[in-house]
Amino acid sequence: MTDHDAAPSSGASSELPMGQWLYALSEDNGLAPNGRPGKTFKPVRPLNDKEYEKLGNAIQSVTNIIQGFMVYVHQALKDLHESLQDVVSDPSNISGDVNGYRIKLEYRMLNVCAAIRMYEEHTYSEIDRKYGADSSQRTAAKSVFNQTYDRSLEYRILYYLRNAITHGSRNLMSFVFNASVDQNGSHVLDLRLPLQRHRFSNSNAKATVRQEVRLLPQDPDTLSMCFTVLPVMEALNQQLMPILEPDGMDSVITLAHLINEAASAGGYPALGSVDLFSLTPGGQEDTVEVPVSMELLPEPVRDFIAAVINGTQS
Repeated sequence: MTDHDAAPSSGASSELPMGQWLYALSEDNGLAPNGRPGKTFKPVRPLNDKEYEKLGNAIQSVTNIIQGFMVYVHQALKDLHESLQDVVSDPSNISGDVNGYRIKLEYRMLNVCAAIRMYEEHTYSEIDRKYGADSSQRTAAKSVFNQTYDRSLEYRILYYLRNAITHGSRNLMSFVFNASVDQNGSHVLDLRLPLQRHRFSNSNAKATVRQEVRLLPQDPDTLSMCFTVLPVMEALNQQLMPILEPDGMDSVITLAHLINEAASAGGYPALGSVDLFSLTPGGQEDTVEVPVSMELLPEPVRDFIAAVINGTQS
């Protein structure tokens, strides 16, 4: 059973035409058990075949961007976060195997470094495949990478840390773990993998980056850098989107209009096909069985569109 808003009429039966429709879904007593937004829906307007196909292509285009090379960065950070949560949930876990946890955290951190390098390599490979190695698109992408490199020290360090360790530089990080209990009985943890400046300065990383690290006031924590570099990578991905997916911005704009249209109707956008969906308004909202196939706009797509639109407006 699904509640739905029907415009009051003189009492005559009103039937929605069969076909594809745009719906606005809104929350009804909070989120549904599956966590997806909305139970109550309102038909907004029918969609012709051409428009429905355009919306489907736009969703697929944005999904391709979201699930592109950034997926490895997100997965590496998720794995690192889960390893850290193992310690936070029970600090005693680490006491019996300090070295084992150190190796595990170093491994997770290095996966983040590898994902950062792999993102660049995959991007160039995709551009070369689409446009050629001597294309203007490759030149434009290189400029975006260079700007990101110049702006973020965390990006520069993690970019070359993976190379330094891969090519033989060892014991570049120390391991700091202190656990205590404050006056309120809460655990206070200090867990870090500091990059030792004197060791890194003697590694085979790029000389300018080694000099930057050497001049830092203290050893930088590689664990913290892994998470602070995420918005840098997301901004980089957004800048590369018009090159990797030239129709991507058109797709974002198309779906942004869809989101706004559903919001104006009081809900979250969904596309659905109507099958024998008949309404009988009687001056009040009715509760009816709804044989309708419905597909919500994926939340990652919505969030990505919001980030792009907000980024272009700032």
